[in-house]
Amino acid sequence: MKETLHSTILSVVAKYEKKRDYYSTNETATRTQLIDPILSSLGWDLSDPDTVLPNQKNENGDIPDYVLLRNSEKILVVEAKKIGISLKNDKIISQITKYSSRPKIKFGVLTNGIQWLVLELDSKQSFEDRIVIEVDLATTYDNYDTEINKLLCISYEEIEKLESKRIQTKLEEAWKIHFDDICNAATLNLSPKVKNINTEEIRKFVSQKLSTDENFLNIPKHTTDIGQISAVSATVSSPEPLISTPANISTKRKAPQSTLKVTFPNEKTIFHTKAKDVFLQTITTIGAEQVMKIGLICCGLPLVSLQGNQQYDTHIISDKYYVITNTDTKTKADYLKTISEKLNLGLLIEVILKKDIHTQN
Repeated sequence: MKETLHSTILSVVAKYEKKRDYYSTNETATRTQLIDPILSSLGWDLSDPDTVLPNQKNENGDIPDYVLLRNSEKILVVEAKKIGISLKNDKIISQITKYSSRPKIKFGVLTNGIQWLVLELDSKQSFEDRIVIEVDLATTYDNYDTEINKLLCISYEEIEKLESKRIQTKLEEAWKIHFDDICNAATLNLSPKVKNINTEEIRKFVSQKLSTDENFLNIPKHTTDIGQISAVSATVSSPEPLISTPANISTKRKAPQSTLKVTFPNEKTIFHTKAKDVFLQTITTIGAEQVMKIGLICCGLPLVSLQGNQQYDTHIISDKYYVITNTDTKTKADYLKTISEKLNLGLLIEVILKKDIHTQN
C-alpha cells in the first residue's frame, strides 16, 4: 500500500502543479482527480457502499461529501474543498462537526487533495489542539515518507487505530514540553557548578543523558509498566523544581509569599515588595544584552530575547528586550544567581519572606 500511495501522491501533486487554477474553481474535479485517487490508494473502495458513502444525506438532513465505514460502522467523515480555500476556517470546521453529530463520528477529515487535516470532532478544545494529523503534499516535494506515514493512519487497514495514534501524538507533545523542562532545570542547577562551559553545551549534555541513560529515574528504557512509571513519578514530584515548569506557571497562582533582595558589591541594593520588579530591575541594571548572551532558557524559550511571547508573561525592558517573568520567587533567585556566576558580578541574592519585609530598611 505504501508504494501505491507514494505513486498516487506523485501523480496528484503533478496534476495540482499543472492545473492549480482549474482545481481552485472546480470542486468536483478536485474530488474526482485529487482526493478520490488518494482515498483509493489508502484502501477505501469508492465503488463499495459498505465502505464509502458519497453524498448521502444523514439523519440531520445534511449531506457530507464522504462517510467512510469499517465493519459496517461509520468511522470517518470527509469534507472536500477546492484548492485555495483555507481549511482552518470556522465555518468549515462547524460544518464538518455538524456532519458528525448523527450518527456520532469521532474523527473528520478536511481536504483539498493536497492538504489533509484530521480532526477530533467531539471536542471542546481549540481548533489547533483538535488536529490529530496535518499533511501538506505541496511542501514535501520528493521526500514523502513522513507524509505517507501520516496518511496511512486514515487507511482502511489502520483507521481503527486512529484513537491510539491521537493519544500517542498528545503524549509525545506533552513529553517534549516535560523533556525541555527537565533539561532546563538540570542545566540551571549544573551551570554554577561547571566553570568555563556555556549553557548551551551543558544543555546538550543533559539532553543526551536523558535520551540515552537507561537508569534515568530507575525506569527500564522500554518499560510499559504504567504502575512503575506512576510510582517513580510520585517519588520525583516532591522536590521543588529549579526552573519553571507547567506546575508553577499557572494563571491562577497563589499570591507570592516572598520577594527578592539583590545587593551589588558596591552596596547598591534593589528591593521591592514584588519579586518580579526586583528581577526586572536587576537585569536592567546588569544590562539586558549581556544577560541575553548567556543564553538562559525558560519554559523552552530564551529568558531574555528581542521578541515577546503570548504563551508566557513577558515584560519589556530597555525599550526592546523581553523578559519572561511568570516563574516563582525561588526560580527567579536561581536565575539571578546563575547570571551573577556567569558574569562574575558577585551579587548577593536573598529570598525575603513577606512577613519579614518590614525589617529590610
